[in-house]
Amino acid sequence: MVEKFIDGNVMKVVSEFQEAMAPFNKAEQALLMQREESKKIEELPIEERFQLIILENERATA
Repeated sequence: MVEKFIDGNVMKVVSEFQEAMAPFNKAEQALLMQREESKKIEELPIEERFQLIILENERATA
């Protein structure tokens, strides 16, 4: 009986922790994706990189 109570409380705490961490996990995933994109961009020829910069600037000013 006590074990079920403890297990239930542990599961509740774990669940609440996972819920609290969800936004941070999503932010971390987004950051990792940005890093991967940066690596891909760095591998492009310089002309294509400049083209991407121009497109980003156009989007930002639109």
